[in-house]
Amino acid sequence: MARIAPYGLKYNKVIFLSEKEEEKMEKKKKTFSTMEIVLVGVLVGSLVLSFLQARQEENKK
Repeated sequence: MARIAPYGLKYNKVIFLSEKEEEKMEKKKKTFSTMEIVLVGVLVGSLVLSFLQARQEENKK
């Protein structure tokens, strides 16, 4: 059984992946998971809301 080093680093004589496994890993790296997309959406949304709130408070003064 092949061992995978942390963070996807390959060390000599530690990982022996077949070509199919390497292709699967490359395809997987190119796409974002649903959780990552939701997280980015929440972060961007919170930044926009905080900006709008600060702008609204500044206009009240």
